[in-house]
Amino acid sequence: MPVFTEDTDSVSFLYKGEVKRVQAVSSSTNTNGQIDYITVSGSDNTDTYKERVLADGGTFEDNSLLDAFLDSIDVGLVDELYINSDSGTEVLKIVTEPCTKYEPIKITFVNKFGALQDIWFSLKSTESLNTTGETYKANVVDFGTLTYATYKPQVAQYNKLGKESITLNTNYLSEDYNEVIKQLMMSEQVWLTKLTDTELVLAVIPKTQSVTYKTSLNDRLVQYTIDFEYAFDKINTVR
Repeated sequence: MPVFTEDTDSVSFLYKGEVKRVQAVSSSTNTNGQIDYITVSGSDNTDTYKERVLADGGTFEDNSLLDAFLDSIDVGLVDELYINSDSGTEVLKIVTEPCTKYEPIKITFVNKFGALQDIWFSLKSTESLNTTGETYKANVVDFGTLTYATYKPQVAQYNKLGKESITLNTNYLSEDYNEVIKQLMMSEQVWLTKLTDTELVLAVIPKTQSVTYKTSLNDRLVQYTIDFEYAFDKINTVR
């Protein structure tokens, strides 16, 4: 949770009325200290048990027994967040999303306040590859014997490049998320987080150029599908 340090004294995490953790917040005159990121785990960069293991330099062995164990306990479960300041206390309700058969993917973007904001895409995701390149007519004749090998292509390829894309689907959301979707679409800095054997944070660009805001009155269910393009070539062409 990003908080404005100039106006925040502490952040409290609660579950069923019981305080689970309190984090003091100190103000700063530095530009990069105006926003602080507070999490229930005490780490700024982890959202799950697996991420905490990887962030500490450990090895996460994914197996059915561990999955069953993690499904039977709640790590860092909270339902309320108290943001305390001199002017009063703001209470935020936290909703824990149920697990789905799809691997959730986190998109992080810089919102209009200059803070990093997350949105989870927990339904179906699909990846695709688009390639470009040029061709030329190659000379495959051996003029010494006036023969040619049939396995050699007469049309050769060069300057082959590829761009990968991913299509993500949100879960069913409240209408409040229309503003979040708008800020995501308008953001110039967007990243995607994947959890494999390591945690991969990859820069992406929203390919979807327009969205129609959905409401429960018009659409009954509010759900968005957004296309992203990885902000790098498949074959490395770093300059």
